[in-house]
Amino acid sequence: MPVELLLDSSDEDLLDAVRVWVRLLEQEYYHEAFAYTHQDPYHEWTPELMRNVIYGYGIPELEPGEPLYKVTSVDAVVESNDKPSAEVTFHMPREHHMEGT
Repeated sequence: MPVELLLDSSDEDLLDAVRVWVRLLEQEYYHEAFAYTHQDPYHEWTPELMRNVIYGYGIPELEPGEPLYKVTSVDAVVESNDKPSAEVTFHMPREHHMEGT
């Protein structure tokens, strides 16, 4: 059954849900990770496809001899870099004025 978050869930509630999902993936429990999240049947995801996409680092069909990738432990990442971050850039549209318009 997929995880359910209430509309008034805190940021920590959301992060806890993500941590559970990532831990399932890092332990390679793909069936459990698949069941933990809602999957729209239109996109035809399966636990096996989830595993193959992760193993191929985004490419589901691996060539023989290609390395297998796996989800990195959250704890290992935090230990190696105690301040994980991501850079986000926002672009705000500007109004342009051309003479004569």
